[in-house]
Amino acid sequence: MSDRSSVALLGVPRRARQGPNPWVLGLVGALLGAAVVVIALCTECDPEAVGREWSWGWDLFMAVSFLGVAALISVQATGNRLASVLAVAGSLKLLEMDLSHYGQPVAWQAARMLFIAVVWQAALSFPLGDPKRLGWILSAAWMTWALVGWGIRFAYAEPASLAAGTNAVAKEGTPEFAQAALDLVPLFSNVLIVITLGLLLTRFFRGDRQTRRSMAPLLMIVPIVLLTVVDEALVTAGLVDEAFLSASSWAEIAALAVPWGIAAGMIRSRLWGGEVARLVLAAEHAGSPEELERVAADTLGDPTASIGLVRPNGDVVAVDGRPFPEVEPGRVREPLRVEDHEVGFIDHIESVPRILAEQTATTIALSMDRLRLQTEVRAQMAEVVESRKRVIEAADNARRQIERDLHDGAQQRLL
Repeated sequence: MSDRSSVALLGVPRRARQGPNPWVLGLVGALLGAAVVVIALCTECDPEAVGREWSWGWDLFMAVSFLGVAALISVQATGNRLASVLAVAGSLKLLEMDLSHYGQPVAWQAARMLFIAVVWQAALSFPLGDPKRLGWILSAAWMTWALVGWGIRFAYAEPASLAAGTNAVAKEGTPEFAQAALDLVPLFSNVLIVITLGLLLTRFFRGDRQTRRSMAPLLMIVPIVLLTVVDEALVTAGLVDEAFLSASSWAEIAALAVPWGIAAGMIRSRLWGGEVARLVLAAEHAGSPEELERVAADTLGDPTASIGLVRPNGDVVAVDGRPFPEVEPGRVREPLRVEDHEVGFIDHIESVPRILAEQTATTIALSMDRLRLQTEVRAQMAEVVESRKRVIEAADNARRQIERDLHDGAQQRLL
């Protein structure tokens, strides 16, 4: 796999994680504690000072959800970028919660827009670990929307309208182009939402069985967005007097669906549960590299997956000894490492979840090393057997030679 891949999960001693990362868990605890202390110390603050019909407890629950899933991913795959993105989202939610509590509408608006941009980047980063190609472009577009949109609202919007958490209202005397810019901020976000959901659905339908299994829980965002549209359409058509939930409330629910959808997708991705146990058992009973290759293909859900072996001279060969072809577009190679030495790799399609590929590669690498040790022991035993045969054969030859010498000597004396 390329240098952008995350660190192997198990099997490399200096990088392995045998339990929860204390630094990650400590950071999560510190952030949560700091947020609660800030609110507790502000005895005169109004918890609904900035644009909320819900309490700060809901925000705290959302922050815990993001930080908790970030810690979970960090424990399972050290260095995975998705964990960092979720941690940033959780931290921004804590900051947004405190700014709301202290009644800082302009700063709160900045934290909120950045939070939304980071949440969509997290959705685009699953299950591969980073957004990939068009996803990076969309992530940059979301960040541009957050920064530029906040700048426009900061310059031309009434702070009171920002505090209400609804559409920004222009200040008196604002030029027409500024009013148009304020109107474009929510419109641009709606366009980005449509494009982002379209990309997620495309990845889902074009992905293999493993990818669809992982992404299915995350796509609960789609019905939530559709309910938001239907809710607003009913109010616009006059069929109902008021919306069931405000647009901001629907947005909060959609944001909360991201960490929980990712956590559910990771559980469904066969990384945890019986599949890992079956992988270990199947690899343990494999008696040849060819069998290990079949185990890897079955675990990854990629029938085209293959194993490349690195010879001492640096040549790369397939398990049957043929030269291994160059990497093809749309495929990646997960290294097989034993004691920091790369002994080969697994070549598989790009859509395989990275954490699953790391787990499979680690197990296969250990099994490959086991086969190597077994082969060496068998070779040494065969050498001992051959040496014993040679000793026995030499003794037999000597015995026969002595018998011939004795026979020839006795025959000469008789003559």
